[in-house]
This record gives sequence, structure tokens and C-alpha cells, in this order.
Amino acid sequence: MFLSTLRDFDSVICGNDAIAARVMQALAEQHIQVPQQVSVIGYDDSTLELITRPELTSVHQDPEMLGRRAITMLASMFVGEGVGYQVLDSFLSIRNSTAMRQFSYDENH
Repeated sequence: MFLSTLRDFDSVICGNDAIAARVMQALAEQHIQVPQQVSVIGYDDSTLELITRPELTSVHQDPEMLGRRAITMLASMFVGEGVGYQVLDSFLSIRNSTAMRQFSYDENH
């Protein structure tokens, strides 16, 4: 498996919670402990955090606000207006799939 070829990683940030749940499963199959050896973070804060063990840390964005902003942008596009870039607030729902690590700085690397 690909995990056996990787070196020096202690965290995985996934594009969504479903991928994060699969990563946690793959790590467990390789006897890699979450979060003691590797921290895992998802993105979308779905209900998967309720069934993963340990509970999944995930980035949360308000889906209602995301939908409203998308509709507003779509309406602007229909009338020929530019929409530009939009940035939505998000926050990290910290649960048990992450742990703090001690790092040492090595000037030679």
C-alpha cells in the first residue's frame, strides 16, 4: 500500500469527510494510530463525525450561507453582472482525530 512508501508525515488533510473516513480506515489497516501517530482532518463537517472513531476533526462552512451566496452569484450572472471571488467564513470543528505535535527546527533541512 502507498502508506508503506511514505516517510515523515504526521497529518492528512482531506477534501471532504468521506475521504477522511476512508483515510482513517486505511491507516487503521496499516496499524497506524489516529491521532497518536497521524492526525486526520476532513472538510465539510458532515454527519460522518458521528460514526468515525476517533471522532473526525473537520472544517465547517455553513451550507445555508453557501447556497444563498451561490444563488446570488447565479442571479448576477444571468443579468450579465460580474461575480468576482467570494470568501465564506469557516471554522475548525476540533474533535479527537487530531493531536498537537512537538516540532524541532533543523536549519540543515
